[in-house]
Amino acid sequence: MPKWLNIDNPKLNIAKHSDFIPQKYLPTFSSQPIELNLHRINGLAERFVYFNDDMFLLRPVKRELFFAGKDCLPTDFAITSTISTTTKEDMMPFIKLNCVTILNGHFDKKEQMKKHFSKWVNLAYGWNALRNLIFYGQHRFKGFANNHLAFSFLKSEYEDIWEKEYESLDDTSSHKFRSKLDLDNWLIRYWQLTRGNFYPIGRHVKGKVYEIYNGVEQNQELFKSIENQAMPMICINDNDNVDFEPMKERIKQAFDKILPEKSSFEK
Repeated sequence: MPKWLNIDNPKLNIAKHSDFIPQKYLPTFSSQPIELNLHRINGLAERFVYFNDDMFLLRPVKRELFFAGKDCLPTDFAITSTISTTTKEDMMPFIKLNCVTILNGHFDKKEQMKKHFSKWVNLAYGWNALRNLIFYGQHRFKGFANNHLAFSFLKSEYEDIWEKEYESLDDTSSHKFRSKLDLDNWLIRYWQLTRGNFYPIGRHVKGKVYEIYNGVEQNQELFKSIENQAMPMICINDNDNVDFEPMKERIKQAFDKILPEKSSFEK
């Protein structure tokens, strides 16, 4: 654990892999088994939000950013898209395709859209609502628009998928390293969307994903977004072609401006 972490904070619950991931999947060096078994964390609420380590809140937010409506459902956007690859080394398109394949084995796209029509053809999506309408007649899902930001989940959706697709999830959880044959927690999200267990919001309501580029000038929009607290949250994605060290200090300065004091989770 980080040396700066105040492990005595009563709001903090530390869950080691061995605390919630079945022993037969351990040790693991892949994020997939971790993400697919989050529902096993002791005391985890039915409604929870999952952040990766490159996601940051920029300002205080209300519960409605993550769960809204009379049924307090996860906020999300159901926008149809297609899956494309950039390089054969990029595993994520293959993993997303695996997730969609599982989905198509359980659901008819046209039937599910008809059942939850107002959640698919929704003004919150802007022009993307028209896109959904154009492809309304398709019976198979081809993909979904995704944002690499914190997502809201229902623990019961995890449990439902594990009950219906145990062998597939068990196989992925058994992989020690990431594989093109994997599933991941995009499947949980797609499952929620397909079943209508979400509250429609605009794609960019929660925030934005920033790629880091070489050179301070190239990242001015990122720095300004942090310092101006321009949106609820951001993801800072450092790709393989960037020398992160020169950017690190400038990003830290931006966060120090809006967060000058230590939180209760820091020593």
